[in-house]
Amino acid sequence: MSSDYGKWLWFSPIGLCLTGLGFSMLGDAALIKASAESFSDWFYYGTFSLVVINAGLCVFAEGVKYRVFYEWEKRQKAG
Repeated sequence: MSSDYGKWLWFSPIGLCLTGLGFSMLGDAALIKASAESFSDWFYYGTFSLVVINAGLCVFAEGVKYRVFYEWEKRQKAG
């Protein structure tokens, strides 16, 4: 098994989990905002959720990159 395949196995699921976590946090921030709590409570939590969503997308994209490297390397060896 190549190192690119192993990296893909780690990066992709972690990226998906972070993205899902970020969207869940964003939903929580919307509920906090709807309950008319203070501005800073929902604003900072919502901003952090957007950071988590973007981090998850970046980690997932890194996993996709390693999968493409793995597939390319596999095709180079095959023919």
